[in-house]
Amino acid sequence: MCMLQSIRAGRFRHLYWKTARRSVKSLQSGATSTKRDERLKTVPFVAGDEFSAADITTLVTIDFAAGGMKMSVPAEFDALQAWYDKVSNRPASKA
Repeated sequence: MCMLQSIRAGRFRHLYWKTARRSVKSLQSGATSTKRDERLKTVPFVAGDEFSAADITTLVTIDFAAGGMKMSVPAEFDALQAWYDKVSNRPASKA
């Protein structure tokens, strides 16, 4: 790997973890989770009627929070938990 690639990889890694931490903090605050739970009571996926990148991002954020920070989806967010169970059981999620 050349030095420029190494610098770019380092910047990406920094931005990735910064974004991941911000996402986990928003889950901890509950505001984002409440809005997402309400939305998932009316649509099957985060961005609407079809599975999208929004679902992948949300799944990764919840998995990161569960694995890295020992957090789980709060019990009062039943629609979010049902969505998580459905999406995490998709074959591609197991890869």
